[in-house]
Amino acid sequence: RRQDGSVAGQFAQHIERNLEPPAIASIQQGGITYKNVLNLPPGKYVVRIVVRDNNNGRMGSLSTPLTVN
Repeated sequence: RRQDGSVAGQFAQHIERNLEPPAIASIQQGGITYKNVLNLPPGKYVVRIVVRDNNNGRMGSLSTPLTVN
């Protein structure tokens, strides 16, 4: 989102995985690295990421500031 709260860009991605217990333990300890690209003009933004576990309905989100030079 832009500083005024308007949407600057967005995308959604569905990733389906059936994880074995060792993989789950590894993620719980070290997290997941996720990479993607969203082209934005220079400015200040707030990036919001939302993740939903379709197996149990749990959700998590993160918002962080981003400056594009």
